[in-house]
Amino acid sequence: MRIIGEREILTEVTRWPIRHRVPFVVLDRGHLCADSHCLLLRREDGEVEVPVAAISVVLIEPGVTVTHEAIRLAADHGTLLLWVGEAGVRLYSVGMPGGKQPLRLVEQVQIIADPIRRLAAAQRLYRSMFDEDLPPTRSIDKLRGMEGARVRQLYQEIAARFGVPWVARAESPSQLRDALGFATSCLYGPTICSIFLSPKSHVDCNCAQQAASCPSRVLPQISA
Repeated sequence: MRIIGEREILTEVTRWPIRHRVPFVVLDRGHLCADSHCLLLRREDGEVEVPVAAISVVLIEPGVTVTHEAIRLAADHGTLLLWVGEAGVRLYSVGMPGGKQPLRLVEQVQIIADPIRRLAAAQRLYRSMFDEDLPPTRSIDKLRGMEGARVRQLYQEIAARFGVPWVARAESPSQLRDALGFATSCLYGPTICSIFLSPKSHVDCNCAQQAASCPSRVLPQISA
């Protein structure tokens, strides 16, 4: 135990298994501090205890100030902190997944460093997006070409559905390009958050974009 003022702060904790935790909670408008074994969100209308040990991810929305001890307590319990915009539309910053244990990060690096595992990870991503079996010899460059063709086809289908003239994104009206760009940037936040919220994710956004096109790149284009 460590003494901070008149409070006792845990220094050594036993972490709850991920399968026993609440997936995530969202906090907005308040002052987040450490109070003994839990986090405490102080607001004008009262205080709310946040059992940090029983939560996988805490999403911190605008209007929340966080103390150093609160961040330390979350790290001790292996609870991930995400600083996001309202409703998770933007992702501004993120703590270290897993706290002091970089096992998932090491696994991601190993996947990227191994050409065989890197290709296998890319094929799994594309198999889930295309919902079809891919030839085992398909290269990453060919997978990217398949993605580009699929996205262009989706643009044409969606444009036809809503009666919008469409040739190519670069040749579309400026207002339409601006709308697509804005929608894409808004969807990046929740897409990246969803990657961190999944305890079983083995390839994060940056690694996936290097290994192949990650859904965070395809999904905004399809949804836009």
